[in-house]
Amino acid sequence: MDISAEMIQTLKSQVSLHVLIEITPGSKNRTIINVASLPVGKVLYTPEEVLDAVSYANLKPYFEGCRSVHFVVHNQKSIPASLRASYEVLKYIRGLKVDVLQLEAITVRATGLIPALLHLKKMILTIHDPIAHQGESDWRLRLINSAFFRFPVKKTFFFYSEFAKKQFEEAFPKYRSCPAYALRMQPYSYFKNYVKAPAAERGHILFIGRLSPYKGVDVLLEAMSSVFSEYPDEKLIIAGRSINGYEPDQRLVDAHGGRTTVLNRYIPNEELVELITTAKFVVCPYVEATQSGVVMTAFALHTPVLATDTGAFAEYIREGVNGGLVAANDPSALSDGIIALLKDERYLDMIQQMKEGDLRDLDDVNSDVMKEVFGQIKRYEHVG
Repeated sequence: MDISAEMIQTLKSQVSLHVLIEITPGSKNRTIINVASLPVGKVLYTPEEVLDAVSYANLKPYFEGCRSVHFVVHNQKSIPASLRASYEVLKYIRGLKVDVLQLEAITVRATGLIPALLHLKKMILTIHDPIAHQGESDWRLRLINSAFFRFPVKKTFFFYSEFAKKQFEEAFPKYRSCPAYALRMQPYSYFKNYVKAPAAERGHILFIGRLSPYKGVDVLLEAMSSVFSEYPDEKLIIAGRSINGYEPDQRLVDAHGGRTTVLNRYIPNEELVELITTAKFVVCPYVEATQSGVVMTAFALHTPVLATDTGAFAEYIREGVNGGLVAANDPSALSDGIIALLKDERYLDMIQQMKEGDLRDLDDVNSDVMKEVFGQIKRYEHVG
């Protein structure tokens, strides 16, 4: 939803936009959505019926200007229950008589929407990760992706980086004839709602995000040994919940003598923003990547990012302006990069440049894409 909020801002100026947001017990406390409990009794709810007053006030500016906004509440995990809910959504979409259906992400539940595709002029599929990350492969999603890719309706593909677009074209060459566009991710402006004033002192190095094998956490832990040797007063915080059974190497954590703190749990929005705004910089030591929402969150909060030169990081990080790049899966290169940002407090210069610069300087790119995509459709009825 964090990336979708920014996309809504662009789409609603180009089309008559109807927004449907799926939410489940497992996703009600994820990214920018934080719901204490889900309502029971129906499937479609207005934002006021799902969100508390503060959350609704924070999201209302994104929803204003949309033709309609509803949450699709899935209260049960069973396949029959999900299909019944999808059928209700299908009826709703048919009643809108839309021209275009855009799926911001293809999920197992989305299979219930396939009958709606028969009546559309266009289907837009947003592909975040054309190839599953290490330790995160799911055969069910591969099967469902294939079903949507093959469906006989005019398809357009959106990606959030040139890297992801190229990766898709190499992995799925048979769809190269379909229109495909690389959009630009924007800083996640929503998180500014949680910024406290006055700003607290920046006192630690931060890794934030889910803990997964491809994130390179153990590479970071190894690299920090050299950093602590040169800067013994530094602190590292690793914050995020483990998935698929992955755990950081505790021996490496213990070797840091208490200078590394691991918060292996869900990080609510308020705490996430506090961790980032009090960080000297964020480190993304990923072994592999496509693009990163962590980078967009850090940029929105004027915090530099040191990342590995993999995936699309080079498309978003400007060396010496909002961060830096180092070789992937190389503890020595990573430690050198961290030390370079700490030396003479170089990260402070970057923070100042980010505060003075225009972080949303790429809006026109996305708007131009939308004009091209929707320009051939006379009626701009669109469900995202």
